[in-house]
Amino acid sequence: MTDERKARFTAVVSRRQQGLYRLALMMLRNAPDAEDAVAQGMENCWRKMGRILQEDALSAYLTRCVMNTCRDMLRKRKRETVTDNLEIFILPQKAETPVWMYLSALDDRYRIPLMLRFSENLPNTEIAKILHLPAGTVSSRIARGLNILRNQMEKEEKRHD
Repeated sequence: MTDERKARFTAVVSRRQQGLYRLALMMLRNAPDAEDAVAQGMENCWRKMGRILQEDALSAYLTRCVMNTCRDMLRKRKRETVTDNLEIFILPQKAETPVWMYLSALDDRYRIPLMLRFSENLPNTEIAKILHLPAGTVSSRIARGLNILRNQMEKEEKRHD
């Protein structure tokens, strides 16, 4: 691998590391597991750098590696014995952002595009590359996810009135 590719990888990792961690945390709902997933995803991407033909696809490929690592961890978690400590499965919530509580309850097909769009400020075309979906599908999943969130929040609001 050339020094230029190594420098490019390092630059992309530096720029995307916090976003990758937020994505992993949203998927795994456990901070130590999220850290492990990001590290493993970065290592997997590094090992497969030769497969990346377009340099501008590196960021999407890195994100995809982290997502795949998270899915592997979730599959492994399902095979493990259920624990009595349910707190490890609840996303840490901040008082000023209750929308994360609703977002964490969404199905992955809506939660991940929403998180990438609004937390990472990625354009729909970049999200489409990462998720291997048409851009129109990404747009519709974001719109549906927002509608689901809105409906859930309105129901909760009516319950408290």
